[in-house]
Amino acid sequence: MKYLVFLICLFALPASADVYKTVTGDGEVIFSDVPSKGASRVHLPELTTYKSTPLPAGTGTKEEAPEQASAAAYNSFTVSSPEDKATIWNNEGIVNMNVSLDPALLVTSGHKVQFFLDGKPYGKADLSLALSYRGLDRGTHTLSAAVVDESGAALISTKPVTIYLHQASLLHPNNPLYTP
Repeated sequence: MKYLVFLICLFALPASADVYKTVTGDGEVIFSDVPSKGASRVHLPELTTYKSTPLPAGTGTKEEAPEQASAAAYNSFTVSSPEDKATIWNNEGIVNMNVSLDPALLVTSGHKVQFFLDGKPYGKADLSLALSYRGLDRGTHTLSAAVVDESGAALISTKPVTIYLHQASLLHPNNPLYTP
């Protein structure tokens, strides 16, 4: 019984490879794999195939990604704004920081940016190259950032930037430097 099913399938395969074209009386064209009265066999061109070029050795495996990440080097990582020794007037204690990284952040290697306020991590490491520090007290603050890997180890850091945050004061309501 098993052999009978196998033989039927074996003989049916070549027949299913043929395509027949029939044109009806009203001009409708029908394609089928079953020959019918007035059908003509359609000769199809060979299938187009594509053979891809092989990948270079050591590309594309997850096991090698950490090795590539550790070997990757960033050329520069700097604070774009604010400038070092900048005086910032903001009553809400908001300071915006932007950093520049060359080459771009290697997200596929699990790299992220960790921002620091006065030497301590500020928030969680993220993919963004910009951050708004909120609720800072008036006074002197040091801002910096570092590119960290998946384990949290710093790969490259910015030079710390010192800022002076000023806020309006009831003691000096007519300060000419303050503009609300």
